[in-house]
Amino acid sequence: MDARGGFVGRALLLLATLLAASANAGDRIRVANEGGIRDAWTLPAGAKLAVPAYPAAFAASPAEACVAIGYLIHADGHTSDFALLKAWGAQEPGQRREAYWGEFAGAAASALAQWRFVPKPEIGSPRPVYTVATFVFASADARETRKRCIIPNLAMHLIELRQGGRARRRMTDNSLFERLDIDPALEARDRAGARVHEQDGRAAAASTAIPAFATPARRGMSQPGPGSIIRVSPPASRNPMSIEQLAETARAMVAPGKGIIAIDESSATCKKRFDGVGIECTEETRRAYRELLLTAPNANRYLSGAILFDETIRQSTRDGVPFAKYMLDNGMIPGIKVDKGTHALAGFPGEVITEGLDGLRERLAEYYRLGARFAKWRAVINIGEDIPSGTCIEANSHALARYAALCQEQGLVPMVEPEVLMDGDHDIETCYEVTEVVLRSLFDALYNQNVMLEGTILKASMVVPGKGCEEQASVEEVAESTLMCLKSAVPAILPGIVFLSGGQSDEDATAHLDAMNRMGPNPWPLSFSYGRAMQQAALKLWAQDMAGNYARAQQTVFERAKANGLAALGQWGD
Repeated sequence: MDARGGFVGRALLLLATLLAASANAGDRIRVANEGGIRDAWTLPAGAKLAVPAYPAAFAASPAEACVAIGYLIHADGHTSDFALLKAWGAQEPGQRREAYWGEFAGAAASALAQWRFVPKPEIGSPRPVYTVATFVFASADARETRKRCIIPNLAMHLIELRQGGRARRRMTDNSLFERLDIDPALEARDRAGARVHEQDGRAAAASTAIPAFATPARRGMSQPGPGSIIRVSPPASRNPMSIEQLAETARAMVAPGKGIIAIDESSATCKKRFDGVGIECTEETRRAYRELLLTAPNANRYLSGAILFDETIRQSTRDGVPFAKYMLDNGMIPGIKVDKGTHALAGFPGEVITEGLDGLRERLAEYYRLGARFAKWRAVINIGEDIPSGTCIEANSHALARYAALCQEQGLVPMVEPEVLMDGDHDIETCYEVTEVVLRSLFDALYNQNVMLEGTILKASMVVPGKGCEEQASVEEVAESTLMCLKSAVPAILPGIVFLSGGQSDEDATAHLDAMNRMGPNPWPLSFSYGRAMQQAALKLWAQDMAGNYARAQQTVFERAKANGLAALGQWGD
């Protein structure tokens, strides 16, 4: 057995011996979350990642376990310095824990020792990077088992080990730990904790619970790639859960050059918009309008999907084809709004909470049968004097996370939307601070509720000054502030981010998205999920002559879809 395989018998509980690091002691080694090395590294042409052999000691009676193994990728692409950072087993070991975990950790490390990477052509000579891979052994429910071991924020996990004095016990080469570049994450945590709403300690607590050290990465490899979760089955393997399908749907929602049209207005909201242009709001006019939007010729070249309202997902085209079926047949993914709207948050004047969790499991199951493959829940955060409070942020984040967990249970990708409203006279710095705390609180809640981030989409607000602010921001300032805020709070493992227009003009919403993508590459695909910014021009045109202007209104929908699709590539106006 080689030196790497030989550490099997030496592994301690939650401990794997690190091999000697060969990197120069004076170099700082960057830390990347799981899946976060794809910005710099890829696999050699035709190569695949080695998968661990299932431990022979448990082949006859498969044990359910998972391990998270830290490892170092050197500048030449070879791997070393394997450490067992986290582990879980469904039952107590029937032997010494040292030997029990040594079997699983050793199998994982033996496979990792065979992994080789090459730098991406545009990178040249990348720095060494310390990252983590999670392996699931013999799980009938790989998704549930995986939740026990995944480390969503490696830098913070290492910081916690350091603060608890455990890192040195897990890493025999102490100089390696000292050279890991993890201090920025600690500084970010401290900075965020002191930043917002000192009058309410709960807001600061929410912001510091899981600061996201987002390393640039894009997910998109069909086979296991650098940092992928690896599931290892015993000889009699069982079917995996559908997290892979959720991740595939999520990636399709943010496919290059495509975005989502939001047509999920309630009947009451639709009436307001119809009243504004002189259209009678009936079930039939609403149906006809949604058909105009969904069937616009060639719009599906730039639209990956649409968010529907409960009424709409039950409706059909004039030819009798259910809208969900029409969308699927034309390469668009049906989505469904499932929240029940905002209500006053008791005890907190000026703040609201989104309701709709009661009975949600049953409604999601029905929507799936009707053809929906993703869902949306919107939380609303107001900025004003002494608001938002930590209670409001925490309550809405918890509701979003419970909704997301239920969605994934029922096979739907959750779109989480914590909208920070533009209403008010606050400046862009205030919007930045509030948005950052809201996002940190949200991802903390998602982690606590065991939501799989690679099967989740964030619908985010842009960082903009309030409508009443005397000093409005330039396109470049909005783009830079939004990107900086997202990079400080959103994990890189997320498949993508779509933006809401949030009351911006059609052109501003497109210009801001285009500017952000021109500033890339970014850790995630950035696209759109616009409502009014996609619809308003077409609605006004249709209202003038509902029969005569039908084709022209659909052409307007196509033009708006194309403009935003190009903005999602950073090519609008070229």
